[in-house]
Amino acid sequence: MSPARHYDVIVIRTGQGGPPLATALAQAGRKTAISEREHVGGACINEGCTPTKTMVARENITQIFVYLRIAAVLFVLVSFVPAWIRKRNQR
Repeated sequence: MSPARHYDVIVIRTGQGGPPLATALAQAGRKTAISEREHVGGACINEGCTPTKTMVARENITQIFVYLRIAAVLFVLVSFVPAWIRKRNQR
């Protein structure tokens, strides 16, 4: 059996504030431990809010590039086709 360990502070279920809190307490001289079952930093930053926002932002950027391509094609059509039609009609 391992010897008992004694801590001044135990941070249970870290969430987004757990690691900075544990670091601040340790830097203040407290003997600190973190107890987390799954994700240090919480589910939001690892698989919830933050990754979802990243995926949404990536999709928004993709849509912007699609619209820019469409706009470029329309610009070419509006800029050059009327001149081409005028030139053809002058023959």
